Amino acid sequence: MRHIHRHGPYYPDPTTCLPPEGFKVVYRIHRCDNGHCPGRQGLVDLLTNATYIGHWLANDVVARWHNHPAIVPEALAAYVPIRQ
Repeated sequence: MRHIHRHGPYYPDPTTCLPPEGFKVVYRIHRCDNGHCPGRQGLVDLLTNATYIGHWLANDVVARWHNHPAIVPEALAAYVPIRQ
């Protein structure tokens, strides 16, 4: 998390990069010295989201396992503590 805060990648400014009309977004990001970054819980949510390890979710349930290539290795997702 500290590395991301110092070096990025950074999120766009949520006040200027709005979601499409009709969508609601809860951003778990904070303003860092160099840009907008995930906070601790936001990073945990990102690294443990089943979508990012290749599964397709519907209503918070895995509808199809190994649906697409993972962008977060499954071993990393399993390593990340869910709640501290």
